Amino acid sequence: MKDLKLVKIFSLLFAVVILGFGCASGQLKSNNAQPAATQTKLTQVTKVNLKARLAGRGVEFIENVSGNEKPNPLSLWIKIVGSGADGKSPLKVTLNNGDKRDVSVLITELKSIFKSREDNGVFLEGKNEIDKRINVAASEADIAIYNKENIYVEDFEKLIDDLHNDAIDQIYVNFAASAVREITIDDIKAPKT
Repeated sequence: MKDLKLVKIFSLLFAVVILGFGCASGQLKSNNAQPAATQTKLTQVTKVNLKARLAGRGVEFIENVSGNEKPNPLSLWIKIVGSGADGKSPLKVTLNNGDKRDVSVLITELKSIFKSREDNGVFLEGKNEIDKRINVAASEADIAIYNKENIYVEDFEKLIDDLHNDAIDQIYVNFAASAVREITIDDIKAPKT
């Protein structure tokens, strides 16, 4: 009788295990479903989002520039002009409103500029350090363009990580209006939906 109870218990456990695996494998799969690992939530560019996500990444924030500050002809301004946040296309940027380029090309160009500055003794004012400052444009007008062109906070994170990986560390996210490019009304018009 004891053996019969054990057989029933093992049979019942076996049935539960088989049904459990059968139910899990019997679920319908959607053709549109993507694995959770490939689904990424992209973050809209705002001043608040940039500050929150870029704080602690070795960047400084510039809020405004005094009215009597002279434009610096050595300024290096980077703008993101093509999103790479989707993981399908490379991140595209401009340097001082030049041609659109991949970040790897930008880094090579920056290293060349810094080498030239080192050779010519271009130092930060009052310091014995080569001027390697980089401004990432993030004025209100720039942010409007980023959102119109589907540029995301994740693009800023990737750009900054790539710069840091190549020892480019004097990075400023500049919320003040940049003097590099005149912003037109067409740039800040909301995209049609």
